[in-house]
Amino acid sequence: MTYVTSVQMLIWFLLFIFIADSSNYDKFILFYGETQTGKSSMINAISDKQVAKSGQGAGISVTEFPTIYSKSFTKDEQYGTPEDFTLFMMDTPGNLDNRGRLTDTDILNGIVTAISQVNNISQIDVIFISES
Repeated sequence: MTYVTSVQMLIWFLLFIFIADSSNYDKFILFYGETQTGKSSMINAISDKQVAKSGQGAGISVTEFPTIYSKSFTKDEQYGTPEDFTLFMMDTPGNLDNRGRLTDTDILNGIVTAISQVNNISQIDVIFISES
């Protein structure tokens, strides 16, 4: 499976969720997992541009704290999306960062804090867990 195929599969999955739950048009996906497993890169691929800082760092997380990015989608009858919607994507620090700066509890508390600061988010629709 190639990286592009993974992105396409994720977008199709999100569209399926969108169609299945039309009560809430905006969607929220949380990217969580180990350091250096492509969480930020996946967000950049979905966004079609580099919005999240990413890179290689031998077990050192590039993302320093939970950060929310968004991408707007327009109504698309071909895919069955009846309304415009926004996809919110939260990037999180790697949970096995070898520097030990943040504990998993610190990361989870940061996730809760970041979510509470965005008005449009009423639920987490997908948790994408990545591991090496």
